[in-house]
Amino acid sequence: MNKISEKELLKTPVFTVVEKEFEGTSFKPVGLNCPEWVMVIVVDKNRKTLVVRQTRWGLENKTIEWPCGTVEKGEEPKVAAVRELQEETGFKDVDPERLSLLGEYNPNPAHNNNLMHAYLYSIPEMPKEFGELNLDENEDCEPSVVDIDNDELQNALLRNAMSGAAMALLYRRGIIAPPNINYL
Repeated sequence: MNKISEKELLKTPVFTVVEKEFEGTSFKPVGLNCPEWVMVIVVDKNRKTLVVRQTRWGLENKTIEWPCGTVEKGEEPKVAAVRELQEETGFKDVDPERLSLLGEYNPNPAHNNNLMHAYLYSIPEMPKEFGELNLDENEDCEPSVVDIDNDELQNALLRNAMSGAAMALLYRRGIIAPPNINYL
């Protein structure tokens, strides 16, 4: 597949909409050029995890997901993971050495050109307190600590493709068992 050209149609603070032209076809797909993303799954020895209830403007509703966000230009994904975890949850004193890469995946290859870097942050115990959130103007996050094995939580996470893909990485590593899925 040889790309002949790419034309910018719209630039936003979050992504750029582009039209692409490829050799051998008259179809000109429209896609999104996005920065890389990071997600941090915090789990403690008591099987608690830290999630955020966050407004997702495309849905016009809140979702339950693990802390995640964009990698800034020139920033390493691991550094972005620490930053996003602190910003969205107020988690203090994050030790980057405790972050391990679970895997990387394409969040939506039908339209997006970016990677999601999913990290596991294993800690002995959840902090008793979290600090102040440092959110962007488009963010609305409410962090909470919950049981990672809770079927209701896992079903909520599965409704978000980015979190669902991260759950598959957790299953593959034997960190959690698949939930009793409720499709309703």
